[in-house]
Amino acid sequence: MAILKEILNLKKSNFWVEIVNKFGNLKETSPEDWKDPLIIKELGFAYSQLNQHSKAKEIYNHWVNLEPEKAVSHYSLGYIFHDEFFVKNDKFLLEKAISHYNKALELYPAYLVCIFRKGNCFQDLNQIPEAKKCFEKVIEIYETSQNEDYKKRNLKNYQKAIFNLGKCFQEQKKYEEAENLFKKCLEFYLFPFAKSFIFYNLALCKMAKNHFDEAINLLNLAQKDDPRQEFVLAKIGSCYYLKNDFKNAIRFFSKALEIKNQGYIVFEKGLALWKNGEVEEGKKTIKDALARSTNSKLKHKIYLALAKIELEAGNLQLAEINCKKAIDAKIKEYGFDYAEAHVELAKIYGLQNRTAEAEKETQLAISLKPDLNFSVSKNVSLEVNYS
Repeated sequence: MAILKEILNLKKSNFWVEIVNKFGNLKETSPEDWKDPLIIKELGFAYSQLNQHSKAKEIYNHWVNLEPEKAVSHYSLGYIFHDEFFVKNDKFLLEKAISHYNKALELYPAYLVCIFRKGNCFQDLNQIPEAKKCFEKVIEIYETSQNEDYKKRNLKNYQKAIFNLGKCFQEQKKYEEAENLFKKCLEFYLFPFAKSFIFYNLALCKMAKNHFDEAINLLNLAQKDDPRQEFVLAKIGSCYYLKNDFKNAIRFFSKALEIKNQGYIVFEKGLALWKNGEVEEGKKTIKDALARSTNSKLKHKIYLALAKIELEAGNLQLAEINCKKAIDAKIKEYGFDYAEAHVELAKIYGLQNRTAEAEKETQLAISLKPDLNFSVSKNVSLEVNYS
């Protein structure tokens, strides 16, 4: 008990390094204390706070062996696998986390934080229907419980489940359902997330329905709640861009960049400059976004934008080169082809009287994305939605 008391005292001051340095070799130095599940639990937690996932898993595995009938031991082991995913981005870790969460839930089916985190794992695996089931289960158990102490302890899990269920509906493009859940979050006196985050997600729903003025109002509320969020200002810029108000778009992208210089915001500002008639400045800004962007998921869009600018200027060779770079970037990052870039190639080949190649690119684009609606000729260049 003396060791446990010392660990708990160090824990109060977040002295995690001191805990692991002093008690990390407990198996060798004190075999009897190594068998105490309360000590093992706290030692594993200390390693988890230091992001030493391998050591934490070793400790928690030992805890599971000591107390296999305790749901919390299985949950804690699952949480370490889940947390490690955010460092290594290996989806196998999420599957391991789910398997341990399932063991915990076999022992304690009403373990709300465990059900919630299992739903998080399914979200990160992009298995949205499974994630929804988890969040709906949390809400159902909470709302039907008659145990006020249980409900008090689990209020945050219940509130977060409502929000995450909204995110799931948003992902499925069911925006009315998502909005209703986000609005419910605003009704809580206290909420685990900042209100700015709720306003932001409500705005995304409005944007998806092309209600840009409503989205701007919500984003202004988000920005008022937390003025230093560059992504909120950038999203206001996006709304103005989609309203074809490019001057205001440039203004808000510039404000966002004053807070944080992000590659995607530089790119969007470049697009707005181009659309506003500032072609050379726009092209320069877009190239700057390419140079500074560490996000490979953005590169195909940047190359395609550069291709469109060169095509508009009549620089067909440069346009073709950038189209091909866009296709290569998307295949490299996502593993599949880029229909919209083939559309632009078809336009380029049409302008060059390379009729057979233009037709081939047209058919390839349609085969990749049958809902594309466009025509190709030497004289017409139609807009296509880029993704």
